[in-house]
Amino acid sequence: MVDAGVEAGRAKVEKRRPPPTRVESPVVETSPAIEEPEMVPVTPPPAPTAPPAPKREQVAVQRVAREGRPGLHITASVRAQVFLDGLPIGWTPLDVQEVTPATHLVMAWAEGYESVTERVVITNGEHLSMSFPMRAAQ
Repeated sequence: MVDAGVEAGRAKVEKRRPPPTRVESPVVETSPAIEEPEMVPVTPPPAPTAPPAPKREQVAVQRVAREGRPGLHITASVRAQVFLDGLPIGWTPLDVQEVTPATHLVMAWAEGYESVTERVVITNGEHLSMSFPMRAAQ
């Protein structure tokens, strides 16, 4: 009896299901083949070259032997602020009486001019005179 009831239930479920329908794909028309143009290699135009950098005039450095601690005398072609190792120390013309013997960066800066930086090695028993050529900024 159990088997007969299960069979009757299956029959009812199968009767409720609609029959499967067949779906056909729509017909898609394709366009005729398009010929692609022949690929021709293109040579890029030459890259623009920057004008040569104007030569920077050299900082004139004179070393003079002297007794005691090393010192600096700094001038520039225009009045300029002077920096020693990134710290402002005064305006040209400038005399620095005592400088620690070492390698230092000396920079001259003036508004409207290109700054000029020079690395110098200062040793005991010498005095350096430096003259910075300043060029107007462009």
